[in-house]
Amino acid sequence: MIDNREYLVTLNPKEIDFLPGNVIVEVLQNVYTILATAKYSVPLFREFGTSASYLDEPHAVARMRHTKEIIEIVEQYEPRVIVTEVKYYSDEKDGKIYPAVKVQLRGE
Repeated sequence: MIDNREYLVTLNPKEIDFLPGNVIVEVLQNVYTILATAKYSVPLFREFGTSASYLDEPHAVARMRHTKEIIEIVEQYEPRVIVTEVKYYSDEKDGKIYPAVKVQLRGE
């Protein structure tokens, strides 16, 4: 059974909640951590996070590869969710593009 509610996870800075109030908060925080972590930056867990290997590729190709990677890595490291959509938004101040990921909780 799948929880039909969708939750949006963005890369807006958040404080870490070391004692989440419920499973939904815990899972969404985990998804945020996966998205915000650069691959190879975690000692003894180098494969965790997303890579930047696509940065010098054409915009459409980079977005497609990044989307594929996000879906795979989020569902690998947080198996309690299904990624339903990945969109991108830009910050005009710093000229960067950020992912916005919609997820659904998997039912038990």
